[in-house]
Amino acid sequence: MTLTYDGELTKEKLTQFLDIIKKDSYRIKGFYKLEDGWSQVDVVNKIIDFKPTDKGENISELVIISKIGPQIIRPIFNAWEGVVGKEMKLR
Repeated sequence: MTLTYDGELTKEKLTQFLDIIKKDSYRIKGFYKLEDGWSQVDVVNKIIDFKPTDKGENISELVIISKIGPQIIRPIFNAWEGVVGKEMKLR
């Protein structure tokens, strides 16, 4: 699944969102615009890693590899709505 978001988040909000969905994911990876610039985001098991990067695109994007198949869609939407509350796209 690919989550795209046209905006920026605080590191705290993104971490909060990732903490909720990481239990149902094998891996989460992408580039995200945070309040202090672009970061490469990498999540494996319980470890969330942020690395500053200048490889920013126009839109933040995370690729989520699900452990539970398409059943992850609802938890992603619920977590995003609960933490961020702004429009995103999930494909």
